[in-house]
Amino acid sequence: MAPLTDKQLEHFQASLEGLREELDHLLAISSPASDVVILDQSRVGRLSRINAM
Repeated sequence: MAPLTDKQLEHFQASLEGLREELDHLLAISSPASDVVILDQSRVGRLSRINAM
């Protein structure tokens, strides 16, 4: 395989930077979904625990 040209390297670098920005954005908007769920102990039962999640 031939080495990449400077233009090809710039293209791939720009693509990777765009993907990094997209991943950073997705991580930022999905962060609240990974927070710890606080269980309301006043309601008891399996369905109540599932609803809390």
